[in-house]
Amino acid sequence: MGAAELRDVRAAPGWIDIHLTDAGSTNGVLYVISQVPLDVECTDGIGEASVSAAGSAVWKVTLKGRKRGAVQRIRLRAMGASS
Repeated sequence: MGAAELRDVRAAPGWIDIHLTDAGSTNGVLYVISQVPLDVECTDGIGEASVSAAGSAVWKVTLKGRKRGAVQRIRLRAMGASS
């Protein structure tokens, strides 16, 4: 995934919201730096999303089935944090 696919990224203690544009591919990967483990809390306009460890404090976010013409958003939560 490229920079043109990112519309907005917001973070607060316990979560990260990533909003995507319609640009780019249907499937892709994002890398997120976090000192705490992350998990998918919810998605909009994305068929499947998963998070896996990709290194020390690096998390691989795999997205499949992004829907054109729809809001595309993923919320990641810090493991052990309440939403």
